[in-house]
Order: sequence, then C-alpha cells, then structure tokens
Amino acid sequence: MNRTSITLLDTAKQQSRCVSHTLKTTRDYSASATSTSKARVSSPNPLADRFGRTTDPNDFTYSSSAWYYTKSPPPQSSATSRSNSPTPVLSRSPMLAVLRTSSGDRLTTKTIAPRTSRQSVPSLEAHKVPHATAKPRAPMAMSPFRLRREHAINKFTAFIKEQYGEQFQVRVFGSTCYGASSRCSSDIDLTIFDSERPYGIEPEDKRPLPAIYAVNRLAKRLRHYGYLDVSSIAKASVPIVKCTEPETGVTFDVNVNNRLGVYNTALLRQYCLLNRTLPYLLKVVKLWMHSKYLNKASGMDGPPSFSSYAITLMTIALYQHHNLLPNLQADEDTIVQTHFWEKRGGVRRRVDVRFGACKTWRLYPSARPPTLRQWFEFWANKFDFDKRMVSIRDGGFVDRPSEVPGIWGPPIPDTANIVVLDPFTFKNCTHMISAETLARFKQECVNMLDRMENKAYNKALQEHVSLVADPNYSNHAMDTLERTFFPRKPR
Repeated sequence: MNRTSITLLDTAKQQSRCVSHTLKTTRDYSASATSTSKARVSSPNPLADRFGRTTDPNDFTYSSSAWYYTKSPPPQSSATSRSNSPTPVLSRSPMLAVLRTSSGDRLTTKTIAPRTSRQSVPSLEAHKVPHATAKPRAPMAMSPFRLRREHAINKFTAFIKEQYGEQFQVRVFGSTCYGASSRCSSDIDLTIFDSERPYGIEPEDKRPLPAIYAVNRLAKRLRHYGYLDVSSIAKASVPIVKCTEPETGVTFDVNVNNRLGVYNTALLRQYCLLNRTLPYLLKVVKLWMHSKYLNKASGMDGPPSFSSYAITLMTIALYQHHNLLPNLQADEDTIVQTHFWEKRGGVRRRVDVRFGACKTWRLYPSARPPTLRQWFEFWANKFDFDKRMVSIRDGGFVDRPSEVPGIWGPPIPDTANIVVLDPFTFKNCTHMISAETLARFKQECVNMLDRMENKAYNKALQEHVSLVADPNYSNHAMDTLERTFFPRKPR
C-alpha cells in the first residue's frame, strides 16, 4: 500500500470517527432536550407558541411572534442536568456539524468536510436559522437615527394618551421593523390600537366610535400641538394622518386601529429571520426603485407605481421560488392565529390571520440567495406577467385566474397588468399600476442588466451591495450606492 492510499484511509477513518461522535452527541442532546420539554412549554410568554383568543390582542407587536427566536432556553433542573459537561448544541450548518456548547465553546475542531477552510465557516454560518438555543447577542448601541425615531415615537405616544386616554396604544409597523428600510423610505408607519376593539369594529358593535377615529379632527389637534406638515386622507380605504415631529424631523403615517399592517409586518419579519440575506437585498432593490421613480404607490411623483410592501412580497416570492424560504402560512404549527374585521367599500369582512414559523425548516448551507443581477433578470425576462401572479400565501408564483374572486362582491374579470396578492386580504397590491408603468419597470431592469455587463462596474456594484449587510460599513455602502450607482435624476 503506497503513501497516498494510507493518507486516504486515515482521512476516511477520521471522518467516520467524527460522524460517530456527532451522532452520539446529537442523541445525547435530544434526550436532554426531551427531559426539559415541559419547562419550555410552560414558558411565561404564551406568544412563544401561539397567539389567539386565549391571549390579549392588545399586547401584540411586530416582534411578539418572534419571541422564541431570541429567548434563552430555560435552565435544566438538577435532576436532568449534567454535572460536569455542558449541554452540547449542534450548529445549524449540517455540512460543518461543528459541535459547540451552550456557552459557545468548541468541543471539537474536526468537521465532516475536512477540506472546508476555517475562513469559509462564517459565510456558511451566516445562513443558519435563529433558534431558541442560540446564544443571545450583546445589545448594540442605537444609531442616531434610531434614537431620534424612538424619541419621536415616545412623544407621539404621550400625546395620544394625554389627549385621548390610556386605552390607546401606539404600535410601529412597516419595513423599519424587519430591517429593510432604506434612505428613500423615511416615513414611519404607526397604528393606534384601541384596546376596547381588539378585533376591529365588528358588525354587531353599535357603540359610538371615540373621537380619535375622526382623522380630520386628529390632524387638527396635531397641528395645534405643534406638529408640522399635517394632512389627513379621510376618504382612503384606510384613513391616515401624515405629520412631522418638529424636534426630530421624523415623519409619521398614522392610522387608527387597523391592525392588519402590524400582522403583515410580523409575517414579513418571520421571513427575514429565516433568511438573513432578504432584508439587505430589499434595501438595495428599494433604493434602485426609488431612483427610477418606481417606488410611489400614491402617484405623488408621477403615475402610481410599486409600494414598498409590493416590492417586499415580490422578493419573498422569488426566494420561495428558489426554495430559499418556506411558506409560513402553510405551517400547521401556528404561532399567530387571530382575526380582524376590515371595512372597505361600506362592507365589513372578517380577515383571518394565521401563520407559523416553520421551526423545523432549515436552509441548506450550499444554497445561495438570488443576487441583484438575478433579481433584475427574473423580472425583466423570466416572469410572465400575463399568465402568472405573485402570492406568497401559495408559496411564490401561481397561475392567474380568469376572474378575480368575489371578496367584496361578485367576481370581476381580471384586467390588472400585474397581480401581487396580499397574503391575508387577497387584494391586489399593484392594481393601480398601468401598462406603461409596468413596461417602464421591465425596461429599466433590462437597462440595469446592460450596465452590469461592464465587468468593472459590476464588480464595484457587487462589492458595495455585499457591504450593506456589514453593520460597520452599511451606511457608507448605502451612501455610495445612492450617489454613484443609483442616482435619482430630477425629472
């Protein structure tokens, strides 16, 4: 037997011993986890497993359903804990199978893939799913913008409670809650919870509404209190008030007790927790859409175009299409299960809200998220807008029906140019987009692909896009992208 054969045999034996040790440790950990299952179920926070009528809907926030991701596991009892050895926790990366203790100490340096370099471990580990047994991160210092935002929200909350009573609570929702807010979307979305109507205005509820529901009067009080640029849109499907806090300059979009936005945000945040690359890609895409005047659903800067919510749904569907995200609304082990009565067109309809967290779903370490180039290429050349529609409730993309379901009345012919379904209400979030706007969107994607054919341009762009995920260089990367790569040219 030559030297090469002996080396290969030693390597095979080493891998076999490592696999055996890994499986043995996994069995030991499973046994210890089973013994502590009762302690985990009897958690003091019921939102860790389910949110329904058994809990108070007024306590719900955009992060309530993600409680088990960040909560540390309960300590083991003295009868089940090991006296000398700590509880081993397997890394979420099955290709590495690196054994670590709950305190983060490495038990063994051997891996199943011995050719994997030590430098490649962080890139693979970055894709692992948060878990209840993960070591909690140290709190990071708040950025100046976040400090101003928190101060402005606290002042607005104090104003609402002082003027209207303690029964009203302020909740934040939108892209700022799941890490996908960009420089172009500086407005903060707020919902004023009415604790006496946790499920909205039910059909049998004949009580007179409090004064806060009159958004025109609310705008008048805000103006009197010193808020700037106050305006109200009372005839919108969801009446809102726009205002700017004078001390910090933070702008708010406020609605009264429409909780579907908070539930939608909780769902989108779960998707961002399952794949940490999603919010960073959303930041870059929204910045590019803003530079092309394609990120204004209200039509203030031209014809109505894509909302940030629609862009997020389109990107999540693309991830689902590539098997990079599961379908949370198909998970039977729900963590959010409630309902809300929505009024539109004079009709009240119950909207059921339920989704899980796919706790057993794992992202393969070899899976790579779609790049910015692939995002442009998909919407420019691969997606058939006439025959397909976006629906993350159905797992990504499905065929378009010939008629729109009669949610608010009888079925109507499907004449929309693009269909992006809301995961809860089934409304088309892009029904205002014209054929000309859709054609311009596709052409801008093609133009961006042509620019990325330049190797030097594409290399520099990808380097700055990759830095968006780095907290130390994120602001600098976004500044460079906004100034150099995605400048917003005046019309």
